[in-house]
Amino acid sequence: RTSDGSAEPLSARALSCREVQLGIRFYREMLGDERRVTAFREALFEAVRPGETVVEVGSGVGTYGFFALQAGARKVYGIDRDPVTEVAKAVARANGFEDRAVFIKEVSDKVTLPERADLLVTEDFHPLVLGPYLESLVIDARERFLKPARRIMPISLEVLLAPMTAPTLYRSIEATPSRPGRRFGIDFSPLGELAVNKLHSCNLKAR
Repeated sequence: RTSDGSAEPLSARALSCREVQLGIRFYREMLGDERRVTAFREALFEAVRPGETVVEVGSGVGTYGFFALQAGARKVYGIDRDPVTEVAKAVARANGFEDRAVFIKEVSDKVTLPERADLLVTEDFHPLVLGPYLESLVIDARERFLKPARRIMPISLEVLLAPMTAPTLYRSIEATPSRPGRRFGIDFSPLGELAVNKLHSCNLKAR
């Protein structure tokens, strides 16, 4: 807090300019996906029972934790390794949730909670649902954070895949510095193999 007792500006207190630019833009885009967020909110209102405790792994700005509180949860613990937890704390204060929402900046397998939760929520998914490390985090959270009923949300996921070709995208990847070929008398072609054999995100229009 400042000398007059007011809250210190969030960006100066906890987040660098780069973290603000990258993190806030990402979460603003997520909040803009109204269909996805609304579906999750409706599911939480069905899953959360009044007085329950909820823990979220990969809590981001706290959106789903706040939904759980709206649905009647007594306490919410949000865990995220990103400094964006400071933003979640600010949102909690702005909405009067600061006494019921606890946000922890740490990898979840290094966290010990003061109580067991009724429901585990996570949506911090790998593009192909669960990466190796995320899977271990979810298993660890299930074993250490939950009461014996071990309720997790979501309880199932459906992955839809479709084969496609994207010549323009492929050419742009080949043209990037990550695929330099032979330069300065050195063969850098292994970098090229890595570049074209990794996940790339893009927006495509159906014809």
